[in-house]
Amino acid sequence: MSIEMKMHTFVVTVFVASQFCTTLQAQPKATMTLAELLAQVDTHPQLEMIRAEIEAGKSQIPMRSSLMNPMLILGVQNVPTNFSFNQDPMTAKVIGVEQDFSFPGKLSKERALGELSVQTTEASLAEERNMLRRDVKLSWFEILHRRRSLAAYQYHLQALETVEKEITIGISYGKNTVSEQKQLELERTEIGQMMAEEQAMISMQYAKLSYATGIENMDIPAVDSLPLSGFYYSLDSLMQIALNHRPLLKGLQSSVQQAELSIERSTLERYPDFGVMLMYMQRDALAPGSMGGDPAMSTPQMNMISAQLSIKLPLNYNGKNDAGIAEAQSMRQMKLAEERMATREIRFMLSEQLAKLQELRTKHNLIASSTLPALRTIRQFQTNAYGFDKVSLSTLVSNELSALHKQHDLFEIESEYYKTIAQIEFLIGIDLIAP
Repeated sequence: MSIEMKMHTFVVTVFVASQFCTTLQAQPKATMTLAELLAQVDTHPQLEMIRAEIEAGKSQIPMRSSLMNPMLILGVQNVPTNFSFNQDPMTAKVIGVEQDFSFPGKLSKERALGELSVQTTEASLAEERNMLRRDVKLSWFEILHRRRSLAAYQYHLQALETVEKEITIGISYGKNTVSEQKQLELERTEIGQMMAEEQAMISMQYAKLSYATGIENMDIPAVDSLPLSGFYYSLDSLMQIALNHRPLLKGLQSSVQQAELSIERSTLERYPDFGVMLMYMQRDALAPGSMGGDPAMSTPQMNMISAQLSIKLPLNYNGKNDAGIAEAQSMRQMKLAEERMATREIRFMLSEQLAKLQELRTKHNLIASSTLPALRTIRQFQTNAYGFDKVSLSTLVSNELSALHKQHDLFEIESEYYKTIAQIEFLIGIDLIAP
């Protein structure tokens, strides 16, 4: 790409960025702290969906653990074809009730299973919230990183502008060449393109924040420095916190308890359910002369009560009861293995994040205490030497860009440090550093 084309790209980029900024400035922005944004996570529609699922699960508990509705029985017995109720002693009008009962313990197990199902869903809610909070933190520190990088780019652009002015003056005296001026313009163009990339990344991170919090057209406070805070947790202490607070593990623990209760519930299928039926039969007095009685007078009859106990035989056809127990036992083994796998994965990921924190601290110390001070000293020396034609323009620009890259490395390390802590907080389920 020619210098003219790159300059054209830079001008277009600056124009688009300026139009974008003008549009944003026309709309009032709400400055939000990290704590305020994290509080807005609770309004996320995904969490509302899970809350509704929890309420539905709570509503199902009485449905699963209650007796079936009784059956009202209304009828007649042994009615003659002439529909007379006083011709035969076996004729009766019947009213009764029938109720089915589960074997003792079945309904209580169903209630416990329903309650554990709600606990599992509540753990899913907490895990989703935990994930959204992590995403907010990651976007927050990424924006800080990119905004500080933009400020560094702007600082170095100003430094290049100062050099460009000196070159312009030097050209008139024959000290510098037009080629050097074009080379400097090319470097400025490349920095402008990188600034456009940073601005695009900031916009994307703001979009992620809007998705997680529901807040549009927000802004976050500017931060000039982001010193690395101490982090003194060991792997074992973090794992203990995770075992006590990570929603994912709590949900798996509830799932294991559900599977164990399912085994007990399936075992109860070996025992019979039963039903009870009570009926009251009202009989009219027999008509005079019916059934060989006195033709001069009717024959009174006593009303009757009938009771019945029905037992559902738990026959194990084709081993279906045993199959139900075997299925529940397999589910329990699967949930136990899933819990162990999740615990092992969390420990592995925590060890990775701790190693990353140590690496970031080491790199930060080297750049902040050694590399950047050395580059600043060299830059000052070369700037002075350039004024006496002892250093070439390419060397001066190269050193300026090296300092720029190292400054960006420092910003990125600081951002990655706190993003790594955010990942650790996600893995253990609680905040270790106040937002």
